[in-house]
Amino acid sequence: MPIEQVHELPYGIELSELPFIWILRKPEGIDSSHLHPSGFLARTSNQGVVCLGWSPQLEILAHPAIVGCLFHSGWGAIIESLGLGNHKF
Repeated sequence: MPIEQVHELPYGIELSELPFIWILRKPEGIDSSHLHPSGFLARTSNQGVVCLGWSPQLEILAHPAIVGCLFHSGWGAIIESLGLGNHKF
């Protein structure tokens, strides 16, 4: 996906003004500073957390504060998300 399209997701997250956890696997050969628009981390530092790499997905999904998720639609993530039941779809 072109980097311009990748940047649309963080723009939407920022504009929503909702709290977030954005877990992102850093593609090989890409500088992590290019994965989000310039200034995104500073502007959203009180709104959410950006995690590059591994995260405890089941623990995050099971937390009662999590009421929705957006993921790559892999079956494992779908089953885990639905199975934990905290989400409103």
